[in-house]
Amino acid sequence: MLSVSFNNGTALPTTSTGRLQRLRWRRGLALAAPLVAAALLKAALIPMSAIPLDSDEAIPMLMAKHILAGERPIFWYGEAYGGSLDSFLIAAAYSLLGVSVTAARVVQSLEYLGAILFTYLLARRITYNRFAALATAWLMALPTPLLSLFTTTALLYTIVMLLGSALLFVGHKLLHESENSLTMWLIFGALAGLAFWTFGILVIYILPVGLLVLAHLQRRLRLHYLLAALAFFLFSSPWWIYNFTHDNAALRVVFESDTSLPTVPPSLRLLGFFCLGLPALFGFRYPWAPQIVLPVLAWAMLTFYLGVLAFAARAWYRRFTLSGTRGPTGVSASGLTLLWLLVIVWLGLFFSTRFGIDSSGRYYLPLYTPLLIFAGVALTALHQRHRRLAVALLVLVLGFNLLTTFLALRPVQDKLLWHNQPGFTAQMSPARQFDNQYDQELIAFLKEHGPYGYSHHWIAYKIAFLSDEQVILAAQLPYHANLRYNPRDDRYPPYSRQVAASDRPVYVTFQEPYLDRLLRPSFAALGVSYKEQDIGPYRVFYDLSAKVEPWQLQPYPGQPAPPQGGQP
Repeated sequence: MLSVSFNNGTALPTTSTGRLQRLRWRRGLALAAPLVAAALLKAALIPMSAIPLDSDEAIPMLMAKHILAGERPIFWYGEAYGGSLDSFLIAAAYSLLGVSVTAARVVQSLEYLGAILFTYLLARRITYNRFAALATAWLMALPTPLLSLFTTTALLYTIVMLLGSALLFVGHKLLHESENSLTMWLIFGALAGLAFWTFGILVIYILPVGLLVLAHLQRRLRLHYLLAALAFFLFSSPWWIYNFTHDNAALRVVFESDTSLPTVPPSLRLLGFFCLGLPALFGFRYPWAPQIVLPVLAWAMLTFYLGVLAFAARAWYRRFTLSGTRGPTGVSASGLTLLWLLVIVWLGLFFSTRFGIDSSGRYYLPLYTPLLIFAGVALTALHQRHRRLAVALLVLVLGFNLLTTFLALRPVQDKLLWHNQPGFTAQMSPARQFDNQYDQELIAFLKEHGPYGYSHHWIAYKIAFLSDEQVILAAQLPYHANLRYNPRDDRYPPYSRQVAASDRPVYVTFQEPYLDRLLRPSFAALGVSYKEQDIGPYRVFYDLSAKVEPWQLQPYPGQPAPPQGGQP
């Protein structure tokens, strides 16, 4: 039976200085390989031809552009739960590389390399085994399509992985040899504060460390705890200031119901977790499609990851009886507790908030840290008895990840996939899964026939970014088939003011029949003539004989209200 021994968290014995230096060089070179592989994979995914730009990704890029112009946003436009830290980093890249999609995605790639490094260091601390840590690093370097997608696009999730892995590494260090270091407590408090402001989901990393600290409170460390708390509140101060001045906006976004989202009972959430979330996490379902990818190999991946989880659960159980045992490849008992606490906290928060209805898999990303370290531990136990089998199994998993990733890069009807494959995309709606092929043609047309107009979220912001804000479309139209509009889609009020001040705004859609049935009868009822132009997936209603604003259209749920004072 495979097993691992446990260690109480103390450092391994030192070697002679010369031998230690040689070991450091070897370890550095071994770690460089997965980092280089990760960089090469990111280089293949960065171009827009690989992952099309959509409006969700365009928003932080626009924010970064506005930061260079002097704006200082605290949160994402229209979203009070996502801090602007990533946009400030992108703005720094813009100042060096110029404003572009590539520059923003380079920032994400660098952040992800940092996440790999901190996860490797964490795995090294927890497992005390270089093979386990390197296996973890390789599994992050050549990851599942879910992890590749959301750590290449500028959607906040890469910085979540970076800050989360850094928090766990520093936290584990604090729980052992650095508990007396004021500097380390300040660093942890600062990281926790930045994380709390950047994205609330990062409490999933903060709480497990906090719980272990509470379990081992020491009176002599009161000053350390106080300084960490002060650093936390200082570095998270943008969150607190904004909430105190905006009626607890961030908390309301997380916990209040959103009428634009369906109500999902717990049974369906659980079904989605097992049938959609976990398959995407394990890599045999693309986040943007419900089907299983490569079904025969998918069973092998499912077996591997379930085996990893079972092995890690057994190892955690054994910590209660074998926590005093040591071994050259021992596993830190407190390290396993830290990782399993993360899983437990994630489950609690995921199923108690509105984010639990999301089937894209993006909110599953924090689970990769424990899952991949568990995989490294399980592979190490196998490696001790069957070295070639362990290496072969690691190569099989990495090969599956690469195969599914590169199969997704081409929008084809692939018999191996058993379904129409739209290509690698961050767009989860099948109705909007297309590339940026016609965006510049649309921009050129609108520059000539009307650079101001109305559209919806999925058109407005990417066109604003790609046109260098020479074409401005206010996101005041619905994009759901039931015509329900969410006022939060109007993310950036200055755009709406510019459009409202224009003489003859145009209307732009994705050739969506439900919007056609809203616009055409509305124009007819107002006695307004117009022209239509189809450009790839887009449809433009232009040359309107009179100005028409969304509040004048036929009623739809959430429709923008007329300006104060009535019709201008």
